[in-house]
Parts: sequence; structure tokens; C-alpha cells
Amino acid sequence: RSQIFSNVILNSQIGIFLQGNNQSVTDNQVSGTKLSGIRHEGSGSKIDRNKIENAGDDGILQIGNKTQLAENIIIKSKGAGMLLKGDEIDVLGNQIGDSKSKGIWHEGTVSKINRNKIENAGDDGIVHIGDKTELLENSVTKSGGVGIALKGENLIVNKNGVNESSSHGITVAGSDAHLEGNKIERSYRNGLQLEGDRDDVLENTIQSNAWAGIWLQGKDSHI
Repeated sequence: RSQIFSNVILNSQIGIFLQGNNQSVTDNQVSGTKLSGIRHEGSGSKIDRNKIENAGDDGILQIGNKTQLAENIIIKSKGAGMLLKGDEIDVLGNQIGDSKSKGIWHEGTVSKINRNKIENAGDDGIVHIGDKTELLENSVTKSGGVGIALKGENLIVNKNGVNESSSHGITVAGSDAHLEGNKIERSYRNGLQLEGDRDDVLENTIQSNAWAGIWLQGKDSHI
């Protein structure tokens, strides 16, 4: 496994560009890139505890499977905070603030998006497209679009906090989702919007949303 750690990289086209599997990228500081702060094309890597500021595009761009992205701090990206494409991705404990586009955008299956903190995203806070993924204990505040926008089957969405979204709080397009213990407040549209069948929705706290607390289009769900 290659290791890239504790570097300071300023004002480059891309801060760190990796092609290959099983890389370790930790504790680097990247600022002022014209494109992505970190770009990784490969699988089986760890991208942890990096600080990325003022990226000209996405803070982190990841294309590949079985990669961990944990405890990174990403501030003021002109694209998404993280743009991720791959299966079995673990996105854990990252802090993302003031991205011009989405906070986290992920397309893939069998992944974990847990304990991330996203503030002031210019668009949606978290977007996930794919099946069999869990989203636990994320905090999403003042997103310019939907707080958490999901499309897929068999999703687990528990104990997330979503506040002051400019659109809906949480949306799920897909069936067999489990949503438990989420707290959704002061959304400018629906608190929780569901478009699918056989969803389980329990013990959520939804308050002070401009439209419906829960809006459901589907059948055989339990609320």
C-alpha cells in the first residue's frame, strides 16, 4: 500500500491525483486547487483526516470500490464536497461546509454514509443513488436543496438530523426503506417525502416544516 501523508499542497491544478488500488492518503492539507482537491481512481484505499479548502471543483472525487473516506474536513469547494462513484464505500465522520454544489454525492451499492456533518451546501446536503446502503447519524444543516435525497431499494436511514433545508428534509424514491429516529425541522417543503412501497417509518420527530410532515406515495408501508 502506498502512503501519502502530512503534505501541504497549495495552488495546483489538482492537489493529489491517484490512479491505482490500495492507497493511503492521510493528514494532508490541500488548498486553492483549480480542479479537485483529491482525485482517486481505484479501489481498496483509505482517504482519511485530510483538510481541503477552496477547491475549484469537488473537494474529493473518488471513482472505484471498497474505499474508506473518514474524518476529512472540506471547506468551500466550488463543486461537491465529495463526489463518489463506487460500491462498498464507507463515508464516515467527515465535515463539509459551504460547498457550492452538493455536500456528498454518492452513486453505488452496499455502502455506509455515517456520522457526517454538512453545513450550508449550495444544493442538496447528501445525495445517494443505489441499493442496500445505510445512512446513520448524519447532521445536515441549511442545504440549498433537499437535506438528504435518496434513490434506491433496501435503504436504512436512522438517527439523522436535518435542519432548515431549502426544499424537502429527507426524500426516498424506492421501496423497502427503513427510517427510524430521524429529526427533521424547518424544511421549506415536506419534512419527509417517500415515493415507494413497503417502507417502515417509525419514531421520527418532524416539526415546523412548511408543507406536509410526511408525504407518502406508494403502498403497503407502515407509518
